[in-house]
Amino acid sequence: MDFLDRHASTAPRVLLRYSIEHLDPEQRAHYLSLAKRGT
Repeated sequence: MDFLDRHASTAPRVLLRYSIEHLDPEQRAHYLSLAKRGT
């Protein structure tokens, strides 16, 4: 999770999707919101 915390905002969308596919829905939403926000 440390990797995603640091890189979710800059990671390519495909990498992020594959990384979060087995997480629970709340965690998935969190990381996708970081990607949209870009921070």
